[in-house]
Amino acid sequence: MEREDLIKIFENTVWMCETNHKLKDKIKNSMACNKVISEKKADAILKNLTHERETGKEAEIIVSKKRSFEAASAYRGKHISVLNFASATNPGGGVTKGASAQEECLCRISTLYKCISASEITKAFHKKHRYALKTGKMNSFYNDDCIQTCNVTVFKSDTAKPVLLSEKDWFDVDVISCAAPNLRYMLQYDKNWKKTVTDKKLFDIYKKRINRVLDIASRAKSDVIILGAFGCGAFANPPELVAKAMHAAIDEHKYDFETIELAIYCSSRDTSNYEVFAKEFSA
Repeated sequence: MEREDLIKIFENTVWMCETNHKLKDKIKNSMACNKVISEKKADAILKNLTHERETGKEAEIIVSKKRSFEAASAYRGKHISVLNFASATNPGGGVTKGASAQEECLCRISTLYKCISASEITKAFHKKHRYALKTGKMNSFYNDDCIQTCNVTVFKSDTAKPVLLSEKDWFDVDVISCAAPNLRYMLQYDKNWKKTVTDKKLFDIYKKRINRVLDIASRAKSDVIILGAFGCGAFANPPELVAKAMHAAIDEHKYDFETIELAIYCSSRDTSNYEVFAKEFSA
């Protein structure tokens, strides 16, 4: 779709969130448990959420070509958490400008944008990152900060051209927003980073960040977690390394969920990310 069409769909989503009484109530409920879990305070905050659980059997691990909310829709009635590949500096990434990466797609069809663009969230997450980047206290690897947003309502189809769903088909998910390292920016503006950042260091960053997401979902007692090719699109992270790190993190949480689905959406023209993850998880 053209950017102008995607902008119109997003603007309609925002309008519905501001005028539909059911959605307004849903957003109010989401805001009550909307929180930033900072890298520095994560251990204490996670301890005070809920106790992690073990299901007693290993989770079913699925690698699919679905979009994130499309995958989640198959588990209606379950407690679902979805990983949002977040922009560290702008709520919804470029959704207001018609961009079409994963976060923008999530924000275009649900109540997510209204929650993560709330002033207290942007202050503690997006503005904090912008300030740290501006003052040189952080680079575009970012950190492990996450936003936990409960009961996000998906009310449009997760398709190339989203359409309004019948109200009976609306469903709720928890969303965990976390930024992957922006290697595309690093490659453009800091060409020396490869001299000091080894594959091992990148692997450790990915694994720690994915573990943080899984910890949050586990403590929230999610039945299902939807992951994906974290940062392997717009942010240019290497899918082979991300897949290996994700596999290692999942191995530490395989008794915490009923199902772990890796929704690796790709066009028919380029299925490389899906093939990498499918190969990693078939081993």
